Amino acid sequence: MSSGIQSLSSTQKKQVVFLTIGAVALFFLFRLLPGAVAPERPGQFLAAAGATDQRVELCDVSNIGFSRVNDRVSPVRLNVQPQGELVAGRPAEVVISVETVRGKAVTCDDILESHEEKIHLLIVDSSLGDYHHKHPGPAEVAGEYRFHFTPGAGGIYKVFAEFYSARTGRPVYAVSDLIVAGDSSEPVRSATRKVELDGYRFVLEVPEEGYRARRPGSLRLRVSALEEDREVSLEPIMGEFAHVVGFDVARSGFTHMHPLREGTNHTLDPRRPEIEFMLQVDEPGFYKIW
Repeated sequence: MSSGIQSLSSTQKKQVVFLTIGAVALFFLFRLLPGAVAPERPGQFLAAAGATDQRVELCDVSNIGFSRVNDRVSPVRLNVQPQGELVAGRPAEVVISVETVRGKAVTCDDILESHEEKIHLLIVDSSLGDYHHKHPGPAEVAGEYRFHFTPGAGGIYKVFAEFYSARTGRPVYAVSDLIVAGDSSEPVRSATRKVELDGYRFVLEVPEEGYRARRPGSLRLRVSALEEDREVSLEPIMGEFAHVVGFDVARSGFTHMHPLREGTNHTLDPRRPEIEFMLQVDEPGFYKIW
């Protein structure tokens, strides 16, 4: 009798071990599948469940890290096709197509609106000196979208796509290359934090001790008019007073930050508005901030 009880207990233990291993394996398998993961936040869950208003602001300040985007592990494929030759300094039309790894077209119905747009494209050249933020509109073919832009330099541009899945509420990233004819710009690696443009001065204020990899740090944007005592009136863009984007030298990904104080239902200093962000990157090095 004693031997029989011990044998049964051993069998049960093995079953528990196998079931646990199987459950963990299934969990990670579902996380890798596009559109198969349960939403993480209540707002995302309601949108994914078919709420009538799916224009939820999904970009939140908690997403302060650097997103590495690798086309080999992305759940979608991003194809970029210029309509004719791309030449530096010339306006051009570009069509992108988005599909799952199984070849299913990703349509507008598959994408939630985030910060007033369906798809955000972050386009940057090899020097990190020419950056464009575009929102492509749907084309005639399902899963295709078009936009216009004027590249400022020649060379290979990186095109990062960012959107949110309507099924899961989770962010989706993809990347592709765009070749532009013309002379490429020389990389600029100087730490310039002050720019004067169109009668205004823009200053990025960083901590005196700088930043450390894997540690969040404050980043402040200060705006003032070059003309004495002139007021500065900031207007909302994509639901915020400002957006900040950063790229590493290798263009392995990006960081997309929004103000710590979200939205525009608050008052800023009319002469020297200040907006605070939180920056965090995983690797040391030079990062270009736009």
